[in-house]
Amino acid sequence: RALELVEVPQGLTLRSQPVKELTELRLEEMGSYSFPSLETDTTLMSGIKGPIEAILEFEVDEDSNKELQVGLELTNSVGEFYRGLYDRGSNSYVSDRTLAGKKDFSDIFAFEVHDATRLTDASAIQMHLYFDLASMELFADQGLTVMTDIFFPNQNFSQLRLVCKGGKIKGGKLTLHSLGRIWE
Repeated sequence: RALELVEVPQGLTLRSQPVKELTELRLEEMGSYSFPSLETDTTLMSGIKGPIEAILEFEVDEDSNKELQVGLELTNSVGEFYRGLYDRGSNSYVSDRTLAGKKDFSDIFAFEVHDATRLTDASAIQMHLYFDLASMELFADQGLTVMTDIFFPNQNFSQLRLVCKGGKIKGGKLTLHSLGRIWE
């Protein structure tokens, strides 16, 4: 991660960005999607294998209620899922691994949804996510909000969905890249 101290309305904070060398791991663009507006879930692709990078950008429709949640969901054929979302009601980013697979090894692992407060109130949302077989990293709002989570699905996640619940977004764009391995 590349770290930088920046000024936000709440004071000084640490901005964390993916290192530029990660772009060298891009193998191919898996898809690029534009949507002028969206208010339902959309399955984007099946057959996902290996790590992926997703860059999701959109604006919150001012008429959307506080229930709006937008983000990406990984699923598998045994009904498990992981979600990385923006939640308008709490103005935060959410990592939901509660139904993402194995968790019986601990009473507290994946017991509840994790959230991280947004440090900006801009209507434009930018989520830069990295997924591999067992983890997610989120760099949101140019690195002002960062989250990392792990999960242990019983079967690899193979489907990617764009989630939009409880409201409407506009001016959206999603770009997906498959990523190579760091180690040969």
